[in-house]
Amino acid sequence: RVVARQRLDHLEDARRIGQLRPRGPFRALDQGVARLDGLLLALGDDPEAFDFSADGEMLFVSAEDDAQLLMIDSVSGKTLKAVPVGKEPEGVKTSPDGKLVFVTSEVASLVHVIDVSSNELLHDIPVSGQPFQVAFTRAFAYVRSLSDERVAMINLLSIGRGNKPSVQYFAAGSTPPKAGGELPLADTLAPAIGDAA
Repeated sequence: RVVARQRLDHLEDARRIGQLRPRGPFRALDQGVARLDGLLLALGDDPEAFDFSADGEMLFVSAEDDAQLLMIDSVSGKTLKAVPVGKEPEGVKTSPDGKLVFVTSEVASLVHVIDVSSNELLHDIPVSGQPFQVAFTRAFAYVRSLSDERVAMINLLSIGRGNKPSVQYFAAGSTPPKAGGELPLADTLAPAIGDAA
């Protein structure tokens, strides 16, 4: 199984996308439009990032200007649902079990958690410092923020209706990523190989 994830920050970057997914290529053609297995997809105004469901049947896109997560059927190309999320959503990442989608919102300092089976918003989790990246281990979602040197660690067992998500922080350097000025930021955040958590 090959799962694609790519940021769509700039038109030039979008044109270079050629990630493979189970049934073929996904290519952004222009700002807000992409081609998937011959289908043209409307990705909303200013799409920021995307990820696929575990089975490759759904495409999840953060539409920055619309403050929505678009849930698109990758077979028909139809948008099944637009879930309202915080202002200027950034990162999109599907949990390892495929049951949840995490969307970061830098402006709102929130991480939105969407249940894939119901397409409903489960949680708006406050995370300090403009969250923008998510990575997973079996037990945790790790969230990197632009203006905080710490990484937020969200316990996946605490996610669910009626639950209050458990968030802890740990230091990941002495300065936040944004303090680097115009230096490029890492494209991803990844747990170490063999991580038991």
